[in-house]
Amino acid sequence: MKLLRLLSLLLVLVCLISINIFSVYAQTELEYHTPMMIDNKFAWSGVGNTLRNTAITPFINTSTEGDIYLSFTHRYDVLGEDVAQVYINIFGWAWSKVAEFTGTDEDWTIDTVRLPNWSYGEAIRIKFVYITFEDSNGEGWSVDDIYLKQRTIEGEDVLLFTQDFESFVIGEKWGHWTISQDEIIDNEPPHAPSIFGPVQGKPDNEYEYFISSIDPNNDDVFFTINWGDNHSEQWIGPVLSNNEIVINHTWLEGGDYVVQVQAKDIYGLLSETSTLQISIPKQRESYVSIFISILKDMIYSRFNFLY
Repeated sequence: MKLLRLLSLLLVLVCLISINIFSVYAQTELEYHTPMMIDNKFAWSGVGNTLRNTAITPFINTSTEGDIYLSFTHRYDVLGEDVAQVYINIFGWAWSKVAEFTGTDEDWTIDTVRLPNWSYGEAIRIKFVYITFEDSNGEGWSVDDIYLKQRTIEGEDVLLFTQDFESFVIGEKWGHWTISQDEIIDNEPPHAPSIFGPVQGKPDNEYEYFISSIDPNNDDVFFTINWGDNHSEQWIGPVLSNNEIVINHTWLEGGDYVVQVQAKDIYGLLSETSTLQISIPKQRESYVSIFISILKDMIYSRFNFLY
């Protein structure tokens, strides 16, 4: 009886450890968010006095499980009492505001909004509204790369909707908004990125890497990084030309890895890919971990009715 009680306690301990490890991993994945890339065409609100220019997406189906995130890239010059707003709506309900912008941000910026829980499992619409008053003198609001993603309990992103306006024709209407395009003069892609950091390490240790790229037109740049272990970072930025960013990464298993880094300017031109060879020597499994693994297998084979 004592042996059976001891084995039962060990089984509970192993299960708790397994659950705790999974919970930490899921939480880490949940905090990760993949920012979106910037392309050439975009939707522009237009300018003028006493406007209420709106653009609305179609209904988008969502699941009941997992947080929902709305991401979009935008720039704006919204002055005085004028305002730029984002709303969501489910069928039969009133519109609910989830974001608002005023002032000036001339650079393309990615903003992400976590949608309220009551929208989960519903078919939702997203509305972009630009409101002006008398004597409005701002340059309006430009929006690009709209993404709606839902994060599953396993930490994976499910793409529900995307709109990058590349299929539109310049001058075409999107609601009250107009599809536009910046003038590009002799644009050149960024130089191949520089990446500096440790080339050797140990499993489960975090390492710091410095990444930069020079853009011949002095445009801001974005970086995508493939760590060689089925993990990647998608279009981090915007980053000033020739400015470094610091990114940390952990390889969980020993092996030889090739890190690949690519840069992209605000108009979508891609650089050459830079690589860095990483060596993470494999570590021998300790006698304790081997013993726990064998003991876990024995408990499972003898008491599988508990599972």
